[in-house]
Amino acid sequence: IKPLIFARLQEALHNYRDHLQKLQQLDQLAQTDVDSLLKQSAKQTTTGQERLPKGVDALTLNKVRDAFADNPQELFSAEQMGSIIGASRTTARRYLEYLTSTEEVKTEVNYGSVGRPERRYTKL
Repeated sequence: IKPLIFARLQEALHNYRDHLQKLQQLDQLAQTDVDSLLKQSAKQTTTGQERLPKGVDALTLNKVRDAFADNPQELFSAEQMGSIIGASRTTARRYLEYLTSTEEVKTEVNYGSVGRPERRYTKL
């Protein structure tokens, strides 16, 4: 069990209470209501810090962002990014896919003549 940070627990409980109250106030749910509620809960903490999914570390994410900032026109493969940030190809790809989902980078697929297609990432 990880050490408990009371302020974080309190924040989570308050967010849950607010979320539950919003749900109870709705007579009918439209898809836009569901989308809004899900976006709200996933967006940010009250401290303003970006809430990251499990397996995505802020320091490593900043290394990836820095690599794109240093080379804004470059197309990176997961293997290249892994070398730059000092991580495995798989780890680099997890961060690249996260940045793709947040629309910070875009993905291009390069179909070679043999083997699997290679995904390359560039800053938007």
